[in-house]
Amino acid sequence: MISLKKLVLDFENCIKEDIGIVDKKKSNLYIFLEDKSKLFKIASLVKEKFGRVITISVSEEKEFYILTYIFIIENIIINIQVKIYDKVMESISSILISSLFFQNEIYKKYKIKFIEKNNKKIIEKRFGFFEKKVELLDDIAKFKYETKKQIIKNVEIDVKKSPFIPIRNIEYLSEVYSFSSNNNSLVFSLAIEEISGIEVNKKVKLLRVIAEELIRASSHVFNLSILSHLSKNEILVSELLKIREILQDIKEIFWNMRLDRSINTIGGVTHDINEKKKIKILKKLDFFNKKFDFIRRVFINDETLNRTKNFAKITNKEVLDFGLTGPVARASGIDNDVRCQNSYLEYKELGFNTMLLSKGDAYSRSFIRLEEITESIRLIRLSLELLPNINIEKIKSFDVPEGEAAVKVEAARGELFYYLRSEGKNRVSRIITRTPTTMNWEVLKKLMPNNHIEQMPLLLNSIDLCESCSLEI
Repeated sequence: MISLKKLVLDFENCIKEDIGIVDKKKSNLYIFLEDKSKLFKIASLVKEKFGRVITISVSEEKEFYILTYIFIIENIIINIQVKIYDKVMESISSILISSLFFQNEIYKKYKIKFIEKNNKKIIEKRFGFFEKKVELLDDIAKFKYETKKQIIKNVEIDVKKSPFIPIRNIEYLSEVYSFSSNNNSLVFSLAIEEISGIEVNKKVKLLRVIAEELIRASSHVFNLSILSHLSKNEILVSELLKIREILQDIKEIFWNMRLDRSINTIGGVTHDINEKKKIKILKKLDFFNKKFDFIRRVFINDETLNRTKNFAKITNKEVLDFGLTGPVARASGIDNDVRCQNSYLEYKELGFNTMLLSKGDAYSRSFIRLEEITESIRLIRLSLELLPNINIEKIKSFDVPEGEAAVKVEAARGELFYYLRSEGKNRVSRIITRTPTTMNWEVLKKLMPNNHIEQMPLLLNSIDLCESCSLEI
């Protein structure tokens, strides 16, 4: 663990001035910057220490604004205050990309412009990606249905493809859906690596497996907690959210953030797991398994979940007719798990076990997710044990030739497909995606009719749709 005294010295050497206030009891640093250009150096030091930005806030005075940046490094909070007069501030998003969100909010409210360090390009131009995405979410799917005595009858679903969104940076792919942020950047990286003939080593593949399964388990736990809430079992909700916090702890150990994020780069990964991290993660996994064994027993014997049995059935023929994927398909007996079929990364070597059921009801879909959590934890543990003790060499530069690739991976909701075409000169001329939700929307036309309107939250939870995943890239 980093010491407060050592961190103070590092910051003083970084900005070449004394730290304003040090609160030793609360492990807080307060730095008042006279020269706002030094913030870039501070952000670089925060990243070097595996820290992150928590928030950026603004206080408005008569003649100036005070920007407060709050960072965290392990358990130490760093408060940075900067005084600005001209509504222009240097952006730190090239170092800590999560600051983009806060800069966006500040720009919209105070019209303070953030510029990149070297070329002075105004960051507000990059906000369009985030703003456009939020605006589009309301129009992705429109439901039109008739009810008779609160029983749904005729159903029409209009699922619209959003306008094309250009991808300027691989980091943006992780913003398509934050709960499964790693999936899109993984399949993009695999496609570029296939076109370029880049072969990654075993350690990179195993680290990618760990990230994928960690996010899958977290997504499934969250889905089951919502199901428990809809079934009025608040005790089970509480227990599921508690074990999700254990998974968030593991994420923080791995990539220094409790939020989901992408670890993928073309030809490698952004974060490694050393022996110290491995020991910490294995201890967390042991604690998770103890808690999860109890939750699994409660889930199986819980009478409040009986209402999901024999509800919203999907036959295996309907799975094939609608082209359904993920836990929705496997609950009806269709084995279409990409981890087994394509054997990408190290799944074949790890010995992946597919969970299948045949009833195809809402309960079966939930039970598939429950069992997949167990399998994900097993895969994470096995990958940790097999991690070779070698350094990861980052590819500093490469040329992507002309070519095309079609790649798919198994996301938490099912098959995620990318078609990518390169025109050479490191430019991508075409990306076509098909997400699990794209395929799973249509089955609602079959499932919704003749069900009570109060049952719709349970139905939608069992299919586990994602509106933002329907965005066209």
